[in-house]
Amino acid sequence: MFSLKEVFARASDLLLVPFYLSASIFFVVFQPFVDLPEESVVAAFFKALPVLCLAGFVYKKHLHPNGTDDHYIPSVLIGLLVSSLGDVFMLFRSSLLPLGVFVFSIAHFMYIVGLSGKQDSDNRKSVYLFVNLLVVMCLGYHESIDSIFTKLSLVGYFALLMTVGAMTSCRYEKERSVSALWGIVGAALFILSDTLIVIDTYSLGGGSLECLVMILYYGAQLSFAISTVTEISPEDKDTKEK
Repeated sequence: MFSLKEVFARASDLLLVPFYLSASIFFVVFQPFVDLPEESVVAAFFKALPVLCLAGFVYKKHLHPNGTDDHYIPSVLIGLLVSSLGDVFMLFRSSLLPLGVFVFSIAHFMYIVGLSGKQDSDNRKSVYLFVNLLVVMCLGYHESIDSIFTKLSLVGYFALLMTVGAMTSCRYEKERSVSALWGIVGAALFILSDTLIVIDTYSLGGGSLECLVMILYYGAQLSFAISTVTEISPEDKDTKEK
């Protein structure tokens, strides 16, 4: 079994410094505490930049210069790049929200593609857990959303998201690794983040939970990026030796 030091050592990689800096700049300069960011090209760039930095982390860590045989890694890289485009659309939520949901659906599909090679056929309990959670969430949204099209779109989107959650749990059941645990954290933070977006948009009028949503969202993408790191880091080696 691994220790907490092993888990958090993955987040201290120097290649993640650009992500931490760019996310800090976005929160300090562009993200109000209780409102939506200004809809501008500059704000959209800085909103997408942290996720682009995570894509750079995955590329530099695994794919440069020799590539990798693990198809999970390029799938996560593509998912991060697609997500950065979704960030731009979601900033202009008043007019581009459906397009943003569609783009993020593609990103989640890429995570599913990557996780497909890390499953055991007999891991069923995680799937049941996330399917049940999806049903509960759909019932919760029933009264607050008037449009049938919007309801169906959200059900389809969250079905993809719950599939990612189930598959990360199945990966952990199979590997019991630090990387797999980070994948579970990423899926859980994504589910919470997107649930709060729906609550904020359709029940609270929009904007009041945006800062919390972005913290959870960046945490989710950071976790997925870290979940690609399967080699033993120097910190992990020191822990095991002790």
